[in-house]
Amino acid sequence: AEHHVPRHLARRLENFHLWAIAAADQAFEEAADIQTSPSGASSADLPWDPARVMIVTATGSGPIRPQQRAALAYAEDGQRGVPLTLSMHGAPDSPAALISQRYGITGPAHAVSATCASGAVGLGEALRA
Repeated sequence: AEHHVPRHLARRLENFHLWAIAAADQAFEEAADIQTSPSGASSADLPWDPARVMIVTATGSGPIRPQQRAALAYAEDGQRGVPLTLSMHGAPDSPAALISQRYGITGPAHAVSATCASGAVGLGEALRA
């Protein structure tokens, strides 16, 4: 994980996020012929207009552990127990947001969640864009 993400960020993320970031790094390295570092790459390094790049991620369920921890915290402490980062790290589209931030992409970023068909639907969405 440390090759792809700084240690302080990796501690806050789930494997779900780290895998998505590693896959995105590999895709950008191949497609744009750039080298990524743990902090990603600047949009200036990309050969495309960052406003015309779309990030699509696909998942069958999203990051389960943050959602489970938030539900338990809510049951014990009410809404004050729910971490403020839940919307950033607990949503199925959180990898798309992290990848967009990492590369300075300003085009659309969203996730597809269609159980076992997520990968195929995600590819279809990306091809249609």
